[in-house]
Amino acid sequence: MNRILLTLIFSFILFACQKDDKDPVAGVEPIVGSWRLAAVEKIADGKSSWENVQNPDGNDLNFRYDGVIVDSQGRGICCGPGSLVINGNNFTIKPKTELDYGHCAAVNCVYCPTWEIEVKDNELTVSTCGQGKRKYVNL
Repeated sequence: MNRILLTLIFSFILFACQKDDKDPVAGVEPIVGSWRLAAVEKIADGKSSWENVQNPDGNDLNFRYDGVIVDSQGRGICCGPGSLVINGNNFTIKPKTELDYGHCAAVNCVYCPTWEIEVKDNELTVSTCGQGKRKYVNL
C-alpha cells in the first residue's frame, strides 16, 4: 500500500514540475508580446504620412511564442497570415499548441498570406498585401 502511495505521489510531483516550453521560437523573438496600434499610413497626392490613431482599443496585435497571432482572449485571429517577413527574414507560422478559430465561422476574409514586419526598438510596422502600413508600439 505504501509503495502504491509513494508511486502516485512521485508521479504527481514529476508531472507537476515539468516545464511548459513557451520560449520564443527562433526568428520571432523581437515581435513576441502585445502591441497597440499607434498610427496608420495615409497616402495623398503620392506622398506618404503617418496619422496617429486616437482610439486604438481593439486594434492590438498579440504574437505568441510560436509566431501565431492571437486576440486578447488567446484565440487565433481570423484571416491571419501563414508566414511573416520579420526585418527581412522569412518565418513560416507553425502553431505549437491548438488554437480556437470557432469565432471565425461568419467572417468573410480578404486573405493576405504574408505580412511584412519591421521592428525597431519598441515600434513595429506591419504591411499587409498593399493595404497600407500600420505602426504599433509595444505594451
